Amino acid sequence: MMKINRKTDCIFFRICTLTLFLNVISAFGVNGLHAQTIIHGKIDPSFKIDSFTIAYTRDPVQENNIYAKGEEKTVKVTDGLFNIELTDLSQTFYILFRFPEVDIKLKSDSYRAFEGNPFLLKSSTSTNIRISPQEVSFQGENEAMLDCQLALNQLQSDLSTSKINIKSQYDFNDKENIEGKTHDFLHKLKAICDQMEKRGTMLVENHYHDIPVSIRNQILYDFIGLIRIWELRTSYFIAKNDLRISRYVIDYYLQNYLQYEEDQLVSNFMGKSPFFASYLLSKITFDLWMATSRIGKKININLALILDVAVNRFQGEVYDQVAFAAYMQKTISQDIEESNYIRLYTSIDHPELRAYIKKDYESKKSNKKSFQFRLINESGEYTTNADFKGKAVLFDFWFTGCSGCISLHKKMKPIKEHFKDDPNVVFVSVCVDSKEEHWKNSILSGKYTDDRDIKLWVGPGKLSHPIVRHYNIASYPTMVLVNANDELMMVNPPRPTDEKKGRELIFRIEQALLGNNK
Repeated sequence: MMKINRKTDCIFFRICTLTLFLNVISAFGVNGLHAQTIIHGKIDPSFKIDSFTIAYTRDPVQENNIYAKGEEKTVKVTDGLFNIELTDLSQTFYILFRFPEVDIKLKSDSYRAFEGNPFLLKSSTSTNIRISPQEVSFQGENEAMLDCQLALNQLQSDLSTSKINIKSQYDFNDKENIEGKTHDFLHKLKAICDQMEKRGTMLVENHYHDIPVSIRNQILYDFIGLIRIWELRTSYFIAKNDLRISRYVIDYYLQNYLQYEEDQLVSNFMGKSPFFASYLLSKITFDLWMATSRIGKKININLALILDVAVNRFQGEVYDQVAFAAYMQKTISQDIEESNYIRLYTSIDHPELRAYIKKDYESKKSNKKSFQFRLINESGEYTTNADFKGKAVLFDFWFTGCSGCISLHKKMKPIKEHFKDDPNVVFVSVCVDSKEEHWKNSILSGKYTDDRDIKLWVGPGKLSHPIVRHYNIASYPTMVLVNANDELMMVNPPRPTDEKKGRELIFRIEQALLGNNK
């Protein structure tokens, strides 16, 4: 029998305990609360990348729109190496990588599938990423999850190629049998999406058993949601932009999509996928639009109507996500009525989503000051709130390449003409481009701004600038109206899409000039 040296054994135990304690401290931080998520990476020197940006999520609200609401961070690349350390994340989170433009010859299929797409990761893990002209590869605790999502992104690329190939087979300008051609095109489009869904499902279920079931389900439903959104939008696009075939698109949709036949798909959904929730919301909107278009009656598909449909179709976590997605979508383009805030707050069970809705409601209801900014103008000088004392100010947030921003600029011309002789009404153009030269070139183009506009730039990092976050800007263009008392009057006032909306916007600006925040 081995003789035990109690003194030695005690020392060994203390060493093990200290080692374990140090490991815990290393992983969770000094206060034991901030677990670190570490991403190491290597980028081939041929890409000539010295820095890039990431956007990542901390909560369900940011997951709903990572592109506009995600936390933004600049990552330095030194000798081809980069290191990312993130804390205070939820158990799983999304992250996307935005690289500067590189030589097209360096963009492999996996690079295109990786860059600019959100990826789901587990927090408190360590991951290695290698980017070369041949491929993007992963190692570490998130390897299987990243490999799976990269493969699914490549399937989506195949889908776009298939659509182009199918569309090239049809000449919709040829009026002969236009109805048959339209239905045949849509039938093949639907068949491709069905096939892609099956391929994605088989890929996830057959090759990635090491991924936990709940995470595997979320990854798969993210993919399905994006595929189905793409399918619906393609149908809507050709219907809206070609009136000759729109009635045939509507007929096909009503015959093949309107009946709600996705019970099994929804029942297998574990209730966490912002992209699938967005698809379910899109499905409600398209159902309403297509059904009313057939009878020639245009209705206002507002938040209340969408919630009426959602509460009858879904329940539990699925309803929560769809209802919140609808709320986030509508706050982009319209002012939310008090009754809808109350309805959302009382019908949604998810505590974080309810807290966000309550906070947003209280902030908009209160008579609060506008954001106190200091932004650079086109002359290289700084402009602040003090420069607009006693004036009504309409801010227009935009970026280069935004077609909606160009359209809004054109529609705003009659409004600006109406107030051209009033020095107390100011139109301020705020560009969120990450590069100053893009902003200045766009000013010169005249597509986004007028000569009389005050032209400001937020500087690098449009997602992280406090003014963007303060006004809760989730898409572009977004207008913000501030009254003569320097108080926020409205985010997303009416857009002058027609004469009636134009008169309403003029009325709102006149009320802002009086300092009326009611």
